[in-house]
Amino acid sequence: MSWQDALRPATWRGLPFAVWHTDTQVSRRVAPHEYPYRDTAWVEDLGRGMRRLSVLGFLVGDDCLDQQDRMIEAAEREGPGELMHPTLGLRQVSLVNLATTSRHDLGRVVELSFQFLEAGERVYPEFGQDGLSSILAAADAADQAAAGDFAAQAGAALRQGAAAADQRGARCAAGRRPSRACRSTRATCSVRRAARCRAPTGW
Repeated sequence: MSWQDALRPATWRGLPFAVWHTDTQVSRRVAPHEYPYRDTAWVEDLGRGMRRLSVLGFLVGDDCLDQQDRMIEAAEREGPGELMHPTLGLRQVSLVNLATTSRHDLGRVVELSFQFLEAGERVYPEFGQDGLSSILAAADAADQAAAGDFAAQAGAALRQGAAAADQRGARCAAGRRPSRACRSTRATCSVRRAARCRAPTGW
């Protein structure tokens, strides 16, 4: 098969036209980063750039002006459309510009100059879970739980100590002559009772 046999009949939104020549521009999306005191730059690759297609064609025939009107109507239609490219095949593109030219020396011919951009699907951002926020929230909950456990344990220890001091004081009060240990115990009981009275009600 020769290269001419491999060429496809060109159409734009289903309207046929002949082709003089085509031009395809491809690129990469890059972001150069320059730094002080460095002669070279780091070029960050951000993916493939969109393709730009230029097509120079023509319409021919006694009804070339009617064909031109239909082509202009198709060009002004909203949204992307299908382009059958002679070498690239079927492409979904957005029309940037269409220029038509009528020349006296060419007679019943209308030249067409298309500028297309490769079209893609509209993609919306997706919601995702913020892992750092979840970790911080779990850490805060753990801190609050640990503080509550400490307060409960401290309150229980104070109540237990105060009860033991009260029991020892009662045993000392039952004797005739308070010993030095009993006097110390009574003082301790007074301190424990005062601490218990000043303790928060939540303990």
